[in-house]
Amino acid sequence: MPSQLVLRKRISSTQSLQKIFKAQELISASRISKARFYAQNAMPYADAITKAVRAVANHAKVEHILTNNNRKALATAVLVIASDRGMSGSYTSSIIKQANIQIAKLKQQSKKIQLYICGQRAVSYYKFRNITIDQFWTGHSDAPTAERSQEVSDALVQKFLATSKNSGVDEVIIVCSEFINMVIQRPRVIRMLPLMVVDNGSDPDELGESLAKVAKITTTASTNTESVPLYEFEPSAEAVLDAILPRYVQSRIQECLLESAVCETASRQRSMHTANDNANDLLEDLIRRANQARQAAITNELSEIVAGAAALQNG
Repeated sequence: MPSQLVLRKRISSTQSLQKIFKAQELISASRISKARFYAQNAMPYADAITKAVRAVANHAKVEHILTNNNRKALATAVLVIASDRGMSGSYTSSIIKQANIQIAKLKQQSKKIQLYICGQRAVSYYKFRNITIDQFWTGHSDAPTAERSQEVSDALVQKFLATSKNSGVDEVIIVCSEFINMVIQRPRVIRMLPLMVVDNGSDPDELGESLAKVAKITTTASTNTESVPLYEFEPSAEAVLDAILPRYVQSRIQECLLESAVCETASRQRSMHTANDNANDLLEDLIRRANQARQAAITNELSEIVAGAAALQNG
């Protein structure tokens, strides 16, 4: 059994860690509502721009490079959205695992991979393994800004417009996290480019999922039963698409970043709550062992005193 000094040091260090866990849990609990508020407030804009893009697609028979689904994919850009800080349980590791699975599938199809990272934890993971990162962004993963989503979308759109013949890419895939509830957050893979417009209330174009939930931007007939208004485009439908499609991509990336921030905060709150409970259990065990060690020391001292007194009497 360890000595009382060792047990007291372990009790002190565990109590210090418990304070950190409790503080992180309270901070995450205070931030989760704010993160969900920002994510929900971004939805009206995303719905509005989705309707606008769908209106152009349904009323103007134009070809656009961002919507060309017939180009052969030789190079793929994979955007991995992870966290900047730890103490969030398996949040980052599950996303990285899903990203590695997707990258392995793309390599089996003989596609060239270009890796883009959001989040310091994922950057450190791939740099440690000497995996080339084409571009990365760090900072504020739990509170993403519109400027950050604009930077990411501009970089990906420029790569897509360059095409694989000019060191560009032919498709863009996003690996991020989906918020189900406060307990469940699961990684997901989204094909961002070539563009597909997501209907209001439907799931994104997730790889491996049914594409029946997704309305392609190139569709000329509307699937809605409601009456569709007539539109006139000035100066032209092509100019409108050139202006609105990059903003649509930016809104989708902003949506992924905000939802990932909600998932990160919820995962951190849950993991810190679990760590706090484990620290309580460990403290109870250490205190019990420390009491046993103290009682054993007292019993040993009493035995030595009694033995010494008996020796003096016999002498």
